[in-house]
Parts: sequence; structure tokens; C-alpha cells
Amino acid sequence: HIRLPESVRKSRVLIVGGAGVAGRNTAAALTKFCPDLHIVIAGRNREKGGRVVATLGDNSEFAQVDIEDVNSLHAAMTDVDVVVHAAGPFEYADCNVLEAAIQTKTAYIDVCDHEGYSRRAKSYKNKAMAAGVPAITNGGFNPGVSNLMAAMLVDDAKSESRGRPEKLRFNYFTAGSGGTGPGVLGTTFYLMADEAVTYHKGAKVKSKPYTDMLNTDFGEGIGKKERWQVLTRFLEYRISVLRFGTAPFFPNWTLSAMIKILPTEILKNKNIVQMLVQLSYPMIRAVDVISGENASIK
Repeated sequence: HIRLPESVRKSRVLIVGGAGVAGRNTAAALTKFCPDLHIVIAGRNREKGGRVVATLGDNSEFAQVDIEDVNSLHAAMTDVDVVVHAAGPFEYADCNVLEAAIQTKTAYIDVCDHEGYSRRAKSYKNKAMAAGVPAITNGGFNPGVSNLMAAMLVDDAKSESRGRPEKLRFNYFTAGSGGTGPGVLGTTFYLMADEAVTYHKGAKVKSKPYTDMLNTDFGEGIGKKERWQVLTRFLEYRISVLRFGTAPFFPNWTLSAMIKILPTEILKNKNIVQMLVQLSYPMIRAVDVISGENASIK
């Protein structure tokens, strides 16, 4: 455990989307990091939230919250010190949680994994500063950790007087679900509706997602895997190339076929994406038994 001032150790942390994979893992990590923290699991499903609270112990509770309901957000933030927004997918989502955090003067962090949402969140900078509210976006594992890695690589190169890097090449691989939940699967479907944007010598290059397949060796335990150009990240550096692939091979083929067959408008429809998630997630979880749940970044 880390030694923290008592005022910090006794903080109340609201995790919106706390019953999801990212939310409950965040709650578990915070509880392990500082058992004195009071964790509030927020979500629409009381039964799922209750199961998460049961694993955390007495220093936790559930709060009924719908991120589309501003009143429920305000009510949940009235007596907390920080809110963690883990209710993805963030594609085409409003910044309701961030707005409520600024209005209630509650510190904010999200696990956003979408460039469009990140830009919308950053547009609230002046409002957050005026309210004295610290707000951090893009704080998740994928691509949050890799966002931090990109920034550190650029800064390290500058500090070592080696100039600005010419290219950052990130490769992602998951086996089965990769330990992720329905929210991340929804993100995958939404990505198929967006152009894959990379940069070559500072120039923007656009292409269809799930195209331009290459093989990458992820090292011992995983080996060589196929990855496709699909993600749009790190745009501020203008030196990024990102690719993603999964195992077994047939989900990659299925996604590639869907991009060729389905109109973009369908892949941007929230109701249709939700239906696709509900149909495919149980099958992907079944595949986990065969493929395991691995995730790797190179």
C-alpha cells in the first residue's frame, strides 16, 4: 500500500460504468492501492453493480446512474472527490459525465479510446480551468497506456538530443476477447465506420479500416501474428502508424467482410451496433476457452 495523506486516503471515488470490465478492474486496483478509499460503483444495472460491490467489501456502495440522465449524474457527484468515466464505448458519445463533473466541481478522468471523443472532451478545457476542476481524457489501457508510451518516447528522444522521432509504430494483438467486455467490442464495430488515419513523413494518409495486412513478431508466447491498419490515434504527433489483429483468424476475416458489405451508415447506428454486440459477444467469450485471453502491445 502507498502512504498517502489521510485526506486523500479517505477520498470517495465514483466509477461510472463500474460494473463493466474496465470499471470493475479500476475499482479492484484502487481498493488494492488504497483500502481506505470509498468506492462508489455507478451504473444502470443494480444487480451487476451489487456483484462488484460484494467483491470490494464494506468500503463500497452502488449508485443508480444513467449517463444520459443529467440529474442522476449530478446526484451521484454531490459527495465524491473524483469521478472515473469507464462507461464506453466513447464513439459518438456526449460529454455528459465531464460536463456534470465541471458543474459539480468534481475531479474527472476517463478511459476514452476514441480520437473524436477526446477532441470533444478537450474543448472543455477553459470551462474546467475556470471551475478549478482537473480533467484528464484518454486514460485507459488501450490506447491510454500506449498514448503515454508515445509521449514518453517523443520526450525521451528530445531529452537525449536525438531530435524528433520520424515514426511511431504501434502493433496491438488480442486473443479472443483479450479480457475485455462488450463496450470494447462495440468500439471495434464503430472503428469499422471510421477511416484509418496514419502519417507518413508528416503527411496524413487515410485508408479503409482492416486493410493493408502485415505480419508482426510479438515475441515469445505469442509469436508472429497478422495485423490490419484500423486505429486512429496520436494525431498530434503526426508520426504514427497503428495496426491491430486478433486470434483465432476468423474474427479478422469476418470484420473485413463486414466492412466490404455493410454501408458505413449502418456501422454508425448505435442500435445496430448494440445488436451486433449482443449477438457476437457470447460467441467470442466461448472462443476464449480455446484461444485464451491474451493482449499485447509492441
